[in-house]
Formats: sequence, structure tokens, C-alpha cells
Amino acid sequence: MLVFGAARTNTKDPSAPPEVLAHDSADNYHGWWNNRWRVVEPEGQSKAGDWVPQKETRLNQLVHYAHGRNLWIRFYTLDGATKAELSCNGWFLSYNFGSREAVRKRWEAAAKAGADYIATDQYEELGAFLKSLK
Repeated sequence: MLVFGAARTNTKDPSAPPEVLAHDSADNYHGWWNNRWRVVEPEGQSKAGDWVPQKETRLNQLVHYAHGRNLWIRFYTLDGATKAELSCNGWFLSYNFGSREAVRKRWEAAAKAGADYIATDQYEELGAFLKSLK
């Protein structure tokens, strides 16, 4: 049987340095680091504001740190939907950046940074978007 778990994460301060958030390296069980998007933008998706260079730097630091510890890294949940789409699909407002444009900037930044997993409720659109970047 193969078992695969997430690295332990200190969630007290999402803005803390990466080594405070997850100080362990990968081992026989812990192979990935699962993160709320708040580790990149502490105000969360619904209040994130503009995508600025400081946020991109933070994202890159987190991915680089994870990979340096031999961990895959996941960020959740990056949505960019209208209120009507949220309502009819049962998606959460707290995970929503409010527009396709806003979420695509984050998807692109996460892909370029080398994030191993990007969670979204819009997988078909994310897949097509990532293919378009190649």
C-alpha cells in the first residue's frame, strides 16, 4: 500500500516566512505541502486586490522553498467567477477573486513559479489556460 500525506503546516500566521510555515522536508510519508492561498495574499481571494510584484515574489519564495525541501506544493482554491456562477455551482465566495482576469493572473503566476498543484473549481478553464501558456 502506498500512502502519501501533506507536510505539517504552522497556520498561525500565513505571512510568516516559509521556514516557519513548514519546517520539515519531504520524508517517506510527507511528500507535498498544502496551502491556502492566504500564504501568498493574506487578505484572501475575495479581498486580494491587484496582483503586484511583491505578491509574485512571495509566491516564488514559497515554491522555491518547497522544492528545496523536496516537497510538491499545492495552493487552493483559485476561482474567478461571477456571483451568478458561484450561486448556480455551489462555489464559495471566499475562494473567488471576482473575475476571470484576476484569477488568470494568479494561475499564470503559480504555473510560472512551478506550483505542482493549483486547485480551482474551474478545472476545464484552468486546463485550457495552462495549455495556452505553452
